[in-house]
Amino acid sequence: MTEILSNSINDIKHAAEIILQGGVVAIPTDTLYGLAALNDQQVANIKGRSLKEKPISWLVNIIPTTFSSENKKIAELFWPGALTIIDKGIGYRKSDDYISQKIIELVRQPITGTSANLTNQTSNTTAAGVLLQLEGKIDAIVVDDSLPKGMASTVVQDGKILRQGAIYIDL
Repeated sequence: MTEILSNSINDIKHAAEIILQGGVVAIPTDTLYGLAALNDQQVANIKGRSLKEKPISWLVNIIPTTFSSENKKIAELFWPGALTIIDKGIGYRKSDDYISQKIIELVRQPITGTSANLTNQTSNTTAAGVLLQLEGKIDAIVVDDSLPKGMASTVVQDGKILRQGAIYIDL
C-alpha cells in the first residue's frame, strides 16, 4: 500500500527518510510528478524500462562539477527551472520547487527525478493519476497538485535541443 503524505515539512522529512531507507516516493515538481529515490535501477524496474535504453534523470541542487563548460553556462542561465541537461549520457535538472529541493537537502545527495508513470503511459500532474498507475509499486506519495505545471521539461544535450518542453530555449 502506498503511503499518502502531505506537503507539510514533517511529511517531507518522512519522505526523505523513506528514500534514505531505499524506498521510492512520488513527489510533485515544477513540471510533473516524479519518482524520487537513490537507486535508478529500482525506479527503472517500477517504470518497466531498461536503463541501457533510457537512463533515469536526476534532480540536483547544485550544478554538477562534471558538467562541460557549455552545460554549466546553460545551467547558470536556466536553473532552477524546467530544463534537463544531458551530460555524459545522464540527465540532470534543478527543479524550481520547494519539495524536491528540500528532499535533496535532507538526503544530502541527488535523487532520481524521472516522471512518475509507467513507460509509454501518460505523465502525471495529479496524485490521483500517479496512484492509478503506481499504487502499491511505490512506497509513498507527497500530495500537492498545485505544484506541477503540466508540461515535461525541455531537454538539451551538447548545446542542442532534444525536446522542447516547459521552457522555450533557442540555443
